[in-house]
Amino acid sequence: TTNDILAGTIFYMTCTCFPRSLMDTMADRLSLQPPGTWIITVTRPLEHPAFELIKQLKARYSWGQDEVYIQRVR
Repeated sequence: TTNDILAGTIFYMTCTCFPRSLMDTMADRLSLQPPGTWIITVTRPLEHPAFELIKQLKARYSWGQDEVYIQRVR
């Protein structure tokens, strides 16, 4: 269930093909996580005032190089 998924403390998402609406929904839901929860996304970050960008870097994947965003809930 969704509640089980939100019980995590680290979330990783490859957002390469996610539509903006899904990104916004994920940002809204993950913004309710406790402070200190980590969110790692590939291709683009989640946008929400509750998130602090800790680091942005490039990583190699089977499809080539892509951006990785490491964020934390404030």
